[in-house]
Amino acid sequence: VALAAVGPAHAAPVKVGVINSMTGPEAPIGENLTNGIKLALEDLKKKGVDVQVVWEDDTGKPQVGLSAVEKLATRDNVAGVVGAYTSAVTSAVARKAEQLKVPLVNPVASKEEITRQGYKYVFRVSATTTDYASILLDMALSLGKLKTMAILNENTDFGTSGAKSARVTRWTRSSAPMTS
Repeated sequence: VALAAVGPAHAAPVKVGVINSMTGPEAPIGENLTNGIKLALEDLKKKGVDVQVVWEDDTGKPQVGLSAVEKLATRDNVAGVVGAYTSAVTSAVARKAEQLKVPLVNPVASKEEITRQGYKYVFRVSATTTDYASILLDMALSLGKLKTMAILNENTDFGTSGAKSARVTRWTRSSAPMTS
């Protein structure tokens, strides 16, 4: 949606692809992303910016996301893509978007490596796992000196990236022993 904010109001519609988890286990949270995009589209329309969106459901699976970005770039000829929701899907989509030279705006996925590959066509507009880890550690340290710290994480791209970021952040801010 951010890709459509350029250009005069009388221009032809800008075609943008959206890849999101609209079905599958991630759908309840993916719905928030969908709703946010719809609000942004309403805002743009009020300002005279016409955006045509091609929606693709990645079902929370990287392989489905790969097919979606390829279709959006080669068959639908979108100007750019927004998505995806999960770090796993976004990691795969980012590599493919870079190969296809189609701009990808990552609105949510926080895994560090997504935007640390030197890609020219991949952009992040959300916090990283290091940002989250830093904030959480600052909150914990505001309660007093830590005696011990434990890191529990889910076994996903987001969870493992978050745990790695927490371990690195911890070494720079606290001397408490750590278990993970």
